Amino acid sequence: MTERENTAEVPSLLESWYVKRCNGEWEHSWGISIETLDNPGWCIKIGLQETKAANRTLERIKIRRSEDDWIDYKVEKGSSVPRVDR
Repeated sequence: MTERENTAEVPSLLESWYVKRCNGEWEHSWGISIETLDNPGWCIKIGLQETKAANRTLERIKIRRSEDDWIDYKVEKGSSVPRVDR
């Protein structure tokens, strides 16, 4: 599988994760938002409340493929919306 094909699966995986958590209540309080950044890039915020990952932490991970192709992400325990930056 090429990197492009692997990256193309991400929206489907995210959609599947979200749908599994929808129970008539969770999706009205939490969820996923995608915003653009000015560097250019985008930011994905995923509410993990009431999920198995709600109390987990993950130190910042930095992946640098090139000067213009990078990903930073982390999970903050107790954060209302953990942040994923790209």
